[in-house]
Parts: sequence; C-alpha cells; structure tokens
Amino acid sequence: MEINVVNIIIDSLMANGKCSIDGLGTFVLNKSTAVLDAQSNTYIAPSKTIVFTDELHSDYSLSDELLKVYPFSEAKSNKIVRQFSNKVLNGLINFDQVKLKNLGRLKSRKNGIEFEISNTLQDILDASSPSVDLAPFKDAVAKRAKANKEAEDLAEKARIKEVEVADAKAKLEESKHYSERLATAEESHPSVLPISSTDETVVPELKTPPPIISPPTADPKTTIGATNSNYKSAAASHTEHKEGFWSIWLPWLLLLFLLAGLFWGINKIVKLSQATDEVQTFGNNFSTTTDEDVYVGEDEVSNEEGEDESNEIESNDETTSVDKDGNQESNKTHTSLSECVIITGVYRKQHNIDSMVSKIKGAGYEVYTEPSGHYTRIGFSFNCKNVDLQSVIDEVRQTIAKDAWYLVPDVEM
Repeated sequence: MEINVVNIIIDSLMANGKCSIDGLGTFVLNKSTAVLDAQSNTYIAPSKTIVFTDELHSDYSLSDELLKVYPFSEAKSNKIVRQFSNKVLNGLINFDQVKLKNLGRLKSRKNGIEFEISNTLQDILDASSPSVDLAPFKDAVAKRAKANKEAEDLAEKARIKEVEVADAKAKLEESKHYSERLATAEESHPSVLPISSTDETVVPELKTPPPIISPPTADPKTTIGATNSNYKSAAASHTEHKEGFWSIWLPWLLLLFLLAGLFWGINKIVKLSQATDEVQTFGNNFSTTTDEDVYVGEDEVSNEEGEDESNEIESNDETTSVDKDGNQESNKTHTSLSECVIITGVYRKQHNIDSMVSKIKGAGYEVYTEPSGHYTRIGFSFNCKNVDLQSVIDEVRQTIAKDAWYLVPDVEM
C-alpha cells in the first residue's frame, strides 16, 4: 500500500489549520484579517499562508491523521511518522534542504528550520479568498441614495405647495367673512348722521387744555457734587472688586503651578528608572543586551517567537590574580574551591527557564538560579574539590548546553 505522508499533512492543514509531526515540528496555516483599501475601493480578503515551527502540539498529530485514512495500528502509524521525520532530518543535515512535493521546501538555517511554501499551494490558498472590487457596489449605493434624495425633495415641494394653497384658501375665507361683518355693521350703525336743517351747524365743545408743568430747576453746584461722589464710589467699588479677584484666584494659580512641577518631576524620575531597567549587564561573561530573551543552551531551548537569540560570550583568554608575594598566578587550573558553579543559560521567559531546569535536574545536578533585572541565570553547583574543571565543562557542553561557562571560579575554558 502506497502511503503519501505529505498529502496527509496538506489535508490536515486545510481541515484543521495545523499538523504536528513528532520529532520534527508543526506546520501551521496562518490567516490574516481582511483589509479595506479606501484609495482603490478594494476589499482585500483574509490572506493565508503556511509556516513551520519547531514546537510540538498534542492535537492534530500526523500519527492520528494517518489512522483516519489508512487502516493500520497505532504502532505502525507512529513508526511511519518516525521514518518520515528521520528522512527529513537526514536531508537537512546532508543537503541543507528537503523538498516536500506539493507542500514546499524545508531549509536548514542557523536559527532553526525555515519553510518556503510552494507556489502552487499558495495560489490555491489565495484563490480560496479572492479580493473584491467595491467600486460597483459603492456606485449603486450612491445612485440609490441620490434617487431617494430626489424623491424626498419632490415630496417636500408637494407638501409646501399644499400648505401654500391651504393658507391662500384660509385667507380668502377670512377676507370674505370680514366683508360680511363690515356690511352688517354699516347697516346697523350708519357713519353719516342726518341734518335737520341747512342752517344748523354742529360745533364740538372744546375742552380746557391741561396745565403745563415745568421740571424743577436744580442747583449746578449740588449736581456737580453728586456726580463726583458717584464717580468716587464707582472707582472704589472697582478697586475692591479687583483686589478681591486676585485674593481669591492667586492661591489657586500658585497651587496649580506647584502640582504641575511635582507631576513633571515624578514623570522624569519614572522615565529615568525605566531607561535604567532596560539595560541589563550579566558579569564579565556577557555583553549588554536588550533582546527579548537571551539564552545559552541547546537549540531546543529557544525564544517563544522564533526570533534570533543573542548568545555572544565575551571573556579574556585567562584570568589572573596576585598572591601575597606580588606574583601573578592563573585561575584557569584552580581547583581548590569546595563548590563550583556552571551557568548553562540566561533567560527571560519562564518556559525557557523551566526547560533548562528540567534538563539540569535530569542530569542529576543541583540547580543554581540567580536573578539579574529582567533575566535569570540558570546553572548548577557541585563540589569541585580535586576535580578537573576542563573535563567537567566539556561533559556539560556535550550533554546539557554547548555554550556553558564557569561562574565560580572565574576561569575561561
């Protein structure tokens, strides 16, 4: 029976979004969110691509996916996955790259394994979510909005016309009623009185006009004095108001300036403290770094995001000390200490710290930790009296961490 492992991986990615391969890593189908480009009036659909990470997941393993397709036992499925992983790893070791048909190409890099998706598979992923041109939809919406606006304008004009006609009818009725009331009033109260004789003339009786009252005359001196008194009173009132304004608001203004200065000082102190915390120095063996996570250990203990790690070790070729006679002696072969400390890694993230602690405990050593700012040194201590330091560090570099170094004693090996 022919078993196509790569096709099973592709099917798992399309159905589940991931496929975990024991002994190798995990393929993950990444999806980006949709984007609306206002300049081109285009709706860019969510894009998809496949990436590879060296982390393993318990769900959607390749072994379980094989059991869904092929009728054989779990042991045989695990054996097929191990054979596939070994074949891929051998290809990466011998040729630095392995081509997986219809899926892509795995390449060996210093910081891990890099995956390059095949053009055919990427085209299939892009075709499943095509971009959409929104210009026709926007034009249709604009036309519909314009038609609705024109209909509303016509309805408004018709309503205004109806109101004008109703007002005109109301005014006409009111004028008609007024004319009828005026005619009735003229019939009941004629405006022209009859005259009994042509010799009689009606002269209205004249009434006596009211007396004219002149205003009292005021003394000029008294008027001028009153004016000056009013002016002085107004000036005094204005001065009192001005003094009252400053006496009320001046303390508040001073308090406001004091609070502003206090806030500025506190902010300055916080910024200086943050700037100091961003730089961490780890003794003579490490250079200053601001990376998210620093490690000294094997490749499986790495940064969570898969970024390049800073692992540069700076030290002198040999450290010396001066004895009581003034002679210099090398610390490189110093083995008289009762306890030595070897550092196997410096980390910031907790999962890297836990991984290295597990390795040290598994090797049977006593774990040594030392916090330094945002980072933590991980290593182990042991009784090094009458012990060959070089042989111990060589064994540790082969079994635990290839870049391990001595913290105590201060030697370079």
